[in-house]
Amino acid sequence: MLKTVKAKVLSAVFIILAVSAASFLCCIQIFKSKTEQLMLKNYSYSLNTFVRDIDEKILRFEDNSADLARIGSLFYRTDRSIKLTKEALIKIFTHYNGSLGGGIWFEPYAVSKDKKRFCFYIYRNKDGKLVFDETFSSKEYDYHNQSWYKEITSQITKENNTAWSKPYYEKQGSNTMMITTGS
Repeated sequence: MLKTVKAKVLSAVFIILAVSAASFLCCIQIFKSKTEQLMLKNYSYSLNTFVRDIDEKILRFEDNSADLARIGSLFYRTDRSIKLTKEALIKIFTHYNGSLGGGIWFEPYAVSKDKKRFCFYIYRNKDGKLVFDETFSSKEYDYHNQSWYKEITSQITKENNTAWSKPYYEKQGSNTMMITTGS
């Protein structure tokens, strides 16, 4: 069959090329499989990290909200010092820069028999500075008739004085998303 040296060499080269090509294809398949496994592990790790970060942020938001409620309760049950309450709110939001703003909103006439609306609202402005916004206590804003306030009032009890409104974009004042608490 293969009588000449040339034919024998060509046959050997062809066999070597075929084996090399098959080996190369096997290596590519193994590489592709390992790459997919690594990518899946990476996605899984990234997703787990993302979920863990979200869980931690939610816990921080819940802690922040509970702190607001505690400050509101202390304000209501003690000497009702506006200055001390504002200082406490500044400390809370200084140590938790993940929150854009929050407030303490009292029921009508709860703080004073002659004052229907009384609240504390603090937010982070565009420069990151903490600012108290007094307009939320105004007759014009009338927070008792806002949808977010009506939404949370049924959730407030003596045992649980913290409630969350749905986040929303406030069109006046601070232009921030709000997390609200009641006391």
